[in-house]
Amino acid sequence: ESALTATFINFAVGTVVLLVLMLGHWALAGLPKQLPPEPWLYIGGALGCVFIGVTALLVRITGVLLLGLATVAGQLVAALLLDLLLPTSGTALAFSTIGGTLLA
Repeated sequence: ESALTATFINFAVGTVVLLVLMLGHWALAGLPKQLPPEPWLYIGGALGCVFIGVTALLVRITGVLLLGLATVAGQLVAALLLDLLLPTSGTALAFSTIGGTLLA
């Protein structure tokens, strides 16, 4: 019934599934020689937990449709900002990308 319960169940099930897959991978391929040293690779789980908790709280206030639209619009704006601020070589920002983001 609460957002905390939904968050806990979501991550408990996810953790069990990931542990089973990890053990299966270790059985087939062996343990990794070294874990990646980049610290930002390890914050995904914590950010995901915060995202699910906030989403479970906000859905009661905004409703599923508005929350879904806001989430997609936020992802599009972030992607557009990445394209503008950190462009990759050989690609150009299309007007349709800007228009689609504004439409969302």
